[in-house]
Amino acid sequence: MNPILKLFLNFLKGRMENASTKQTFDALIADLQSGGVKLNTTLAQKPDADKNRSTLAHIIGIERWGQHRLRSLLGEPLVIDEYDGYCPAKTTSWPELVKLFATTRAESVTLAQNLQQRGIAKSVTVPHNSFGDLSVGAWLSYLTAHASREALQIR
Repeated sequence: MNPILKLFLNFLKGRMENASTKQTFDALIADLQSGGVKLNTTLAQKPDADKNRSTLAHIIGIERWGQHRLRSLLGEPLVIDEYDGYCPAKTTSWPELVKLFATTRAESVTLAQNLQQRGIAKSVTVPHNSFGDLSVGAWLSYLTAHASREALQIR
């Protein structure tokens, strides 16, 4: 791996880990919820365009992939794979993608609540392909931040 990229990824990982240790599980869940509501409101106002569909499919794929990793803490097998297998089909329409993001984010919120209810500490780690082991708290921060950041490309 490029040494500069490695430094940058370690910096981002450190920021996510640090930010998540300062938040309660409830606050991380609230961020997922409010970020999803805000993003859905924005998405509903955006036009159907190839670039927008591609970006939203990417956001959904990453969120589903992250969910799969986190579900390993609830007993599902941990599979080290890439996110692209979790993306919706390229033929999915813009209105369907917007609804699918809402459903996917609601599933992330439910998953986070289940982790909390099962007593999984937010410090427990699950591997991320680029960042290495990420805590549950950092994963939840990552999902919130990734969707918000990537959605800036949707015009």
